[in-house]
Amino acid sequence: PTRAAERTGAWFRRNRNHRMGLCASAEAERQKFGANEIKAAPETNTRPANGRSVERLFRQLDRGNTGKLTKEDVLLLLRAASRSKASSDEKERERAEDIMKKADKDRDGMLNLEEFSWWIETDSFAVNSADLSSINKTVLELKRSEAASSKKLEAIWAKYRDKNNAEEEEEEEEDIDEEDEVLEDNLGEFLKDIHLDPDGVESFAFAYSIKHEHAGPISRQHFISGLREQDVDSWESLLTWAKRLRIQLKEPKMYRALYIWMFDYIKEANRKTIAKEYAEHLWSVMLPAVFPLYPKWTEFLDTKYESTVVKRDLWNCLYDFAIEIKDDLTNYDRHSGAWPVVIDEFYDFCAHSDANNNNQQTQEHQQQ
Repeated sequence: PTRAAERTGAWFRRNRNHRMGLCASAEAERQKFGANEIKAAPETNTRPANGRSVERLFRQLDRGNTGKLTKEDVLLLLRAASRSKASSDEKERERAEDIMKKADKDRDGMLNLEEFSWWIETDSFAVNSADLSSINKTVLELKRSEAASSKKLEAIWAKYRDKNNAEEEEEEEEDIDEEDEVLEDNLGEFLKDIHLDPDGVESFAFAYSIKHEHAGPISRQHFISGLREQDVDSWESLLTWAKRLRIQLKEPKMYRALYIWMFDYIKEANRKTIAKEYAEHLWSVMLPAVFPLYPKWTEFLDTKYESTVVKRDLWNCLYDFAIEIKDDLTNYDRHSGAWPVVIDEFYDFCAHSDANNNNQQTQEHQQQ
């Protein structure tokens, strides 16, 4: 009995010391990371996501077989994961942007397998093999759906793409080099058919929306991928999207973003300025709707502006001037230094012009 009691006492002492050690360790963890960070692991019957499941999903998402995922590939994954959840397309796009910023360690605008795996492991997006397997199946379904919609977009492209000559129209589809296909000569017809003004702001809004980076012909790839990114997969959805685009142009935020984008769109590569004649054309399209002093601005350009180019600073600030400054210029501070010199000169031009008009009116009144 004595030996049994000694063994029992020793057992209790060992376990007591062990429990005290665990408590001390847990307290140290709480002090290091904060009490809210230490949580019990949820009970689950699923296994953690393994490297093979992640790699299989990566290969499925890599639609271009490039070994890297684009933002659109990540967006496809988010859509697959949220198919049974209430998630708006706008929120998914915002999350895709956030994922690219966090996971794109080498800053090349895409995710390689290592970066993708890091995101899957660190994000709460998918934590077990069962989830990844289910999502992988949904991704496959969405890809098949995309393939079907792509055929409809291809048909739209085939209708409007430029034809070099009559013979090419009769060529078989497989004989046409897709890299050489562009939309330029028939762009006006296409825009008219979807009820967008080919000579106005809406034509630039179309290029802006499909992320056409530089003025010139639109390639087949840009046309198809740009419209697909806008969730256009048929002629009907194209018309609906074009109608929505016209409404969006009425929003000041969208209109300003389009205006700012146009500088880079028209600018030649490796140059920091745009030609004055190009700027004047774009201003004639964009400014009349928002700039009451636009007629005076054109007069100023013709009589006082001597440079043959327009800098980005002037381009951007002129829009802010048009929006913020009153028609009578009473809230413009000539000596604040907040505006480009050219806009200060425009202010002086307007003030001088107004003074001359007032003097002329006074003289005419006196003569009467």
